[in-house]
Amino acid sequence: MWEKLLDYGKQLFSITAKIAKHEEDIKELQQDVKAVREDIRSLRQEMSDLTRVVERVIFEVQKDREMARRDHENLLLRLEIAFLRSGNILPPSTDADTTKQLS
Repeated sequence: MWEKLLDYGKQLFSITAKIAKHEEDIKELQQDVKAVREDIRSLRQEMSDLTRVVERVIFEVQKDREMARRDHENLLLRLEIAFLRSGNILPPSTDADTTKQLS
C-alpha cells in the first residue's frame, strides 16, 4: 500500500513537472507566434509599398512610351512639312507606310 502511494506521488510529481514544462513551452510558442505575426505585418507593409512603386514605374513607362510615340509622330510631321516647304511636294503616304514608320 505504501508502495502504491509512493508510485502515485512519483507520478503526481512527474505530471506536475511535465505540466510546468508544457506551460513554459506554450509561453515560448506564444512569443514566437507574436514575433511571426509582427514579421508578417511588416512584410505585408513592405509588399504594399513595393506594389505602389511598381504601379508608379508602370505608369511612368506607359507615359514615356506615349511621349515617345508623340515625339516620333511630331518628327514625321516636321519632316513632311520640311519637304513640302522645300518645294518637293511628295505624294501622300498610305496608311501602311505610316504604320511602318511609327514602328
